[in-house]
Amino acid sequence: MGDKGTSRDSVRAAMKASLKLAAEHDVASLAVPALGTGIGRLAFDEAVQIVLDVIRTSPDADSLEVVVLFGYTSGDAERLEQLIAS
Repeated sequence: MGDKGTSRDSVRAAMKASLKLAAEHDVASLAVPALGTGIGRLAFDEAVQIVLDVIRTSPDADSLEVVVLFGYTSGDAERLEQLIAS
């Protein structure tokens, strides 16, 4: 990563890989942080929208019973609820 921030593509690829591994190993629940929003410097809303898009469109997500998204502050939690509901 170095001096560069996290790219949208790297968040998308990480989320797809996580879902694929979860499906391959019969994982029932998955906790997902706000990928790329810390040191990666990707905007919170943008990163979460990417994660949500991958979860909503990936066939690998179908095998999961629970997916928990989390941020790092109470404000993140409130914003996550808004983005999930939209």
